[in-house]
Amino acid sequence: MCEPESFRHLEIPSGDGSAYCRKKVQTKFRLFADPSRIREEPASGRSHHHCRFLQYIGLKNPFHFPAEGVIYTEKIKTPERIAQMTDFYWIVEDFSPVEQQLLATVAEYYPDRLSQTGKKRIVLKKTKEPVLRTTFKKDRAVIEAGTPAAFARGLGSVLSGEKTQETVSFDSLGIMIDCSRNKVFTVDYLKRFLVRMALMGGNLAMLYTEDTYRLPGEPFFGYMRGGYSLAELQDLDRFAAGLGIELVGCIQTLGHLDQVLRHRCYEKARDTGGVLMTDAPETYELIDKMISFWSEALSSRRIHIGMDEAHDLGRGRFLDYHGYENGSDLFLRHLGKVNAVCTRHGLKPIIWSDMFFRLANPAQDYYAENLEISEAVRKKVPPEVRLCYWDYYHDNAAFYEKSIQRHRAFGSEPLVASGIWTWGNFWCSIGKTRETAVPCINACRQTGIRELFFTMWGDDGGFCLYDSALAALELCCGVAYGASPDNDALYSRRFRALCGEDYRLYEAAATLQLCSANCILWDDPLQGTVLLGCEYRKILPDYCKKLERLLTDLNRRPVLSGQLQTVRVLAALLLSKIRLRKALLAAYSRGDRDALRNLAEEVIPGILYRIGEFDELFRADWLETAKPFGLEVIQRRNAGLVARYRELRRVLLEFLDGTLPQIAELDASLEAAPAVRETGFTPDNIYSGSYWL
Repeated sequence: MCEPESFRHLEIPSGDGSAYCRKKVQTKFRLFADPSRIREEPASGRSHHHCRFLQYIGLKNPFHFPAEGVIYTEKIKTPERIAQMTDFYWIVEDFSPVEQQLLATVAEYYPDRLSQTGKKRIVLKKTKEPVLRTTFKKDRAVIEAGTPAAFARGLGSVLSGEKTQETVSFDSLGIMIDCSRNKVFTVDYLKRFLVRMALMGGNLAMLYTEDTYRLPGEPFFGYMRGGYSLAELQDLDRFAAGLGIELVGCIQTLGHLDQVLRHRCYEKARDTGGVLMTDAPETYELIDKMISFWSEALSSRRIHIGMDEAHDLGRGRFLDYHGYENGSDLFLRHLGKVNAVCTRHGLKPIIWSDMFFRLANPAQDYYAENLEISEAVRKKVPPEVRLCYWDYYHDNAAFYEKSIQRHRAFGSEPLVASGIWTWGNFWCSIGKTRETAVPCINACRQTGIRELFFTMWGDDGGFCLYDSALAALELCCGVAYGASPDNDALYSRRFRALCGEDYRLYEAAATLQLCSANCILWDDPLQGTVLLGCEYRKILPDYCKKLERLLTDLNRRPVLSGQLQTVRVLAALLLSKIRLRKALLAAYSRGDRDALRNLAEEVIPGILYRIGEFDELFRADWLETAKPFGLEVIQRRNAGLVARYRELRRVLLEFLDGTLPQIAELDASLEAAPAVRETGFTPDNIYSGSYWL
């Protein structure tokens, strides 16, 4: 409908009025629909928008015009009307169809902030300069941007109330989200995540799917893994395109295929447990199906075909059948064949670059300095293939700059992948992300890299509460657009507006990971292997103090989101577990039977209750964000933890009643402690469940 501005009267002309109304609507009034859709009412000849307008200003019969020259006076904007308006609105004619789609989608997710009946008009000023500016005037918000991604970020700034001047340094900026390590996100959750990423300025999203897509004619490909259907991916692709985001498939065509190759039907395509058999016809038949699927699923003509970390390439069944062959020759031959498959399906491949460097040194060290790849190897890389340099670990820009130049020696411009630290964590580590991603971003800007994305891996079970990654993504996108990494005030305001959460609280919640919360949680309560190592490093006292501060902060909040409720319960559980372990060893070593009985009868039941509470909250979050497949792995770990605490209680009671003369596990821990202190060696702990899912 059309809504009058601040004036209070309208002079009604004689005659039909349709043309007048259309002109008046376009010049003096806000139009909230496409004017091409105005239709004539056959009974009166009056336009539909004309009649809607007259109804709005108060004419009881919009099909009856007053006489010529009559002045109709009305108080147009009542307080009630203003209260119903959102903060911002847009006029359809001001924007291209793509921009309109972005605005409409954002309005759907932020209905209280943006609509077509708002208080301040959003205006886009297009520029050819690599800048983004947002300014505010009395009745409008102005976004000056030269790219769709910059406009989307500018819209995020407007919704945040931020007056900004930023720099556009990258053509592609975005994420790679892991949908293979247990957790396969629902399409609805991914859509919500993509909307927020778009408002942060991202325009690239890769879906890492080793076997979590439904390959036609391959019923055991991704069996019981929650794979995406063709229809789901096409739906997500259309949605992403409406936000100006390129959705790219990120798959595996060499290694990391353990979940596929464990099935007997793929035996002929298997070299080792997770690596495909080079040169086998069955391998390329399978790869052809993969590439064909993604060519149909997504509109992007790019595909990431993986091929990283194939450490044992050619050392399994290939060695048995064909004898030893140099790894570089095998890799390059396989790459050429997969590239040909991609070309046949109209796709341009991207690969992780590490195998070129690993195969050039016996330690298989991707980041070995002063390592040069021979010209003979570089020349064999097909020109259609783009390399992706991935590095989530270094904290100085100079290292990244040197590595980028080594990749450019291959003759093409690489993509760069930094990391948002979600893997092996219950809560994304903003601190670790800042340490490693910020120098990477700066190096990319300094060297002129145009495509940069941030991986969000789910190693070891995908148990991260992934909304926590949004805070780190806000930081990374802000730095990519030129903001200081220390400007927490900016990130806090934007994060509150776009995600509805407290940025500083999200950063504080990463306290969980200062001492590897997952390893402590699933550490065996009788054996205490992880806590033995933590005790040696003398980090537990400080860790416990920080957990206590986090709990105090969370407990005083009147309302917590589901994921923060999970953090609160987990922090309390970790504190209880650490304190129990310390008290258990102390009481056992001094023979304090009363203390041991108190642990068995009072403390352990309390921990069991907290495990149950954590398990319920974790399950609720998982089912809200992901498909049910994979949850069973985490539930097995939690159930195993419950069983082991029950065993600990039983062993303590048997020791106290004389059934057991000693507790062997506690004796072993006490005996190992001096060796740990002396040598610094701490044994690894592999807890229950599939470790690399």
